[in-house]
Amino acid sequence: MTALKAKDVEDALAIKGFEVVQGKHREFRLMVEGQRTSVATHTSHNSQEIDDFLASMMARQLHLPKADFHRLVGCSLSGEEYLKRMVAEGWVVLASAPPAPSKATKPRRKGR
Repeated sequence: MTALKAKDVEDALAIKGFEVVQGKHREFRLMVEGQRTSVATHTSHNSQEIDDFLASMMARQLHLPKADFHRLVGCSLSGEEYLKRMVAEGWVVLASAPPAPSKATKPRRKGR
């Protein structure tokens, strides 16, 4: 695949709901319902292009195959679709979601 412009990647992540945190690198952390999640990646301040290797690393950090990372950056994978995928795979837990049923809900039978 071809190299991506760092500015395009950063802009796409910001549009998809990632918060930018400035530090040694620019960290992009997924925000859901006003809360930070553990899903994050980063870019370098001096980076102008993201080569194939860096795109693979960023895809891994965002829990995506590289092809889907390119779809996310190219806007054919929407922020809503990405969030649904992260929730379905267990990387993000929504505060508004009902609690998962407890495994210990069955009463124990007496007399055995």
